[in-house]
Amino acid sequence: MQMMAQFFALMMESQQQQAEFMREVARQNLATRNARGHHDGAPQNSSYSDFLATRPPTFNSTTEPMEAENFLRMLESKFGLLNCTPVQKTLFAAQQLHGAAGAWWANHVASMGTDRQITWDEFKDAFRAQYIPAGLIRRKAREFAALKQGNRSVEEYCEEFNRLALYAPEQVDTPAKRKDRFLEGLSAKLQDRLNLNMGGTFAEFVNNAIVAKDGYHRVMAERKRSASAIGSSNGPPQKFRMVYTTTKVPLRPRAGTCCAAASASTAATPGTASAAESRRISPTPAAKPSTRIFPLLQLRPSGAFLEGVPTPQEEH
Repeated sequence: MQMMAQFFALMMESQQQQAEFMREVARQNLATRNARGHHDGAPQNSSYSDFLATRPPTFNSTTEPMEAENFLRMLESKFGLLNCTPVQKTLFAAQQLHGAAGAWWANHVASMGTDRQITWDEFKDAFRAQYIPAGLIRRKAREFAALKQGNRSVEEYCEEFNRLALYAPEQVDTPAKRKDRFLEGLSAKLQDRLNLNMGGTFAEFVNNAIVAKDGYHRVMAERKRSASAIGSSNGPPQKFRMVYTTTKVPLRPRAGTCCAAASASTAATPGTASAAESRRISPTPAAKPSTRIFPLLQLRPSGAFLEGVPTPQEEH
């Protein structure tokens, strides 16, 4: 707790010193302007009010390195409208750091000594080391190398492509490289459609991809409508149900059964005619074929009955 109290006290002291320094800079600017009377035409240093009039961005914290880089780039554009010294730029920029970023800067200033003035280049180096580390840049570059369209629309894929391309400028430093890398991440269907149309600017190439994607969706929708129309004209598919019926099948005696029995009877009685003569003289009458009822399984259309087959009402 004591260390935390010391930290916050140090942070408050640093902020008060910065505010006092800002007031001193403003007083010096006012004194210089009054002394010169604005008649010598020499450029005057811009004030903090002039800086605020440009509506500079603020920064809290982020996990996206390019957001931090955008903050620095926007500040540079604002300073291009003003006449500020390197130390003034640092003081003005520090006032735009809020929340976690403001606490980081107060700690950074305290670690360097309260009497030391920090230039704008030193501010940018410290800021980039904190919010744009090299390891995170390499990770984002790998994400760009593996970027695919997947389930995204062409517009969503293009937005992600442009965001991640900032971390791998060497892969998109020419129009040809940029279009090749964009095409590589598109779906296979769009690649086939765009392979022969690689001309124009990158913006035109993206527009061609959007048009090709829309055309593909129209073709697929038309095919689906055509298939649905053909199916409805033929009517719904016929449904079948299983029906059990019965039929009578004649049973035939196995060949040689009656003859074999007659031969055995003739041979067992002495003094009778031979088996061959018995067969010639008294042939055994053929057995009358019998019948047995077997169930049959038939497929009938639902609600219809086959001709010659009894309906359930007729069966009962």
